Amino acid sequence: MGRRSGESIARARGLFTQAIERDPVYAAAYAGLGYSYIGMAYYWVMPSREAYPLAEAAARRALQIDSTLGFAQALVAEATASFHRRWAAAEPLFRRALELDPNDPEPHQMFGVYLRTLGRFDEAEAEMRRAVELDPLTRHFSYQLGRVLACAGRPADAAVQFAKQLALDSIYPPAHYELAKALASQGDYDSALNELTRGARQWGDTTFGRLIRGSRGSAGYSAARLLGASRSLERLRARAERGFVPPAAFAREYILLGQREESMALLQRAFDEGDVNLAAAVSCEPEYAPLRADPRFRDLRRRMGL
Repeated sequence: MGRRSGESIARARGLFTQAIERDPVYAAAYAGLGYSYIGMAYYWVMPSREAYPLAEAAARRALQIDSTLGFAQALVAEATASFHRRWAAAEPLFRRALELDPNDPEPHQMFGVYLRTLGRFDEAEAEMRRAVELDPLTRHFSYQLGRVLACAGRPADAAVQFAKQLALDSIYPPAHYELAKALASQGDYDSALNELTRGARQWGDTTFGRLIRGSRGSAGYSAARLLGASRSLERLRARAERGFVPPAAFAREYILLGQREESMALLQRAFDEGDVNLAAAVSCEPEYAPLRADPRFRDLRRRMGL
């Protein structure tokens, strides 16, 4: 599951299920199954309200078999925080997971995302750096470290980190998108436009680069972001005709297009549906800056416990 795609996570679920069928008391397989369900929520294979109860049940079964399994403990902590929105209750569970297995990078990464969501960026950075130190070749850990640095308001450091991650694995559109944002926030709009073009090409959009050819500076970057959001919305709608797409995914594209009411309605729907992708949106994503003064957005954060 290291490449973090819907297809790889679904395959992993099948393999863990087979392992459990062969050995019904294989604790690590239950933990892996739980992790695959969490991945299916984050990577749009299943709605959170379907995936997370299955994930939590599998993780708790793993702990029944082996109470020292730190990875399974971290999964329970993740469900407690992201799905049940019991943020304070989750922290001691994460810390217990790290006590049980301090050398597993996944609990460090999950705890880092939790800390980032709560705005505790220094602590989040330390956890993410530990995850990268333990497993420097998994792109997801390196990418999430960049996300922490970006949320902490350190675009130069974030740009360096995303560039490092892309040097390891250049075929990752979200990292090109995040690198573009970090570069643009430093005024390097031409480099940012190049990253947007690379990301669009990897999404299969072969005409994006031609359409923005000649774009320069802040105005060119802003126009490219609008075009990118419009194209992304088209892809999301097409995907939604074939399967599940979480409301929070649509909300981001609408806010980039300046359609605040549509975005706010989708964020509310994401809350009602228990969408775990919502936490990142309402915590530190810069795209939602236009909504932060909206009383409805503030109330949404309050109801989420943030």
